[in-house]
Amino acid sequence: MRTFILQLKRELMIIRYVIALKLRKGPMVIPMGWMRKLTNESGQVAIIFALSIIPVFAVAGFALDFQNTIKKKQKVQLVVDSAVLAAARLKQTGASER
Repeated sequence: MRTFILQLKRELMIIRYVIALKLRKGPMVIPMGWMRKLTNESGQVAIIFALSIIPVFAVAGFALDFQNTIKKKQKVQLVVDSAVLAAARLKQTGASER
C-alpha cells in the first residue's frame, strides 16, 4: 500500500510540474499538511468497524425476532395440545355432548 501511495505521489508531482510548465507560472506547491492528510492511513479501523457493525446488528435483530416467534409458536402449540387432551379425556369419561 505504501509503495502505491509513493508512486501516486511521484505521479502527482510530475503532473503538477507539467501543468506548471504549460502555464509558465512556476511549480505548483501543495502544503505538506494536505499531503499528510491525503496519505494518512490512521482511522481505517474505525471505518471498518462502523461498516461491519450494521450487519452484526441486523443479524442480532433477526435472531431475537426468530426467538420470539419460536416462543409464541410453542405457547400456541401447548394450548392446542392441552385442548385436544382435555377433549379426549371428556370423550373417554362419557361426558354428554351438547
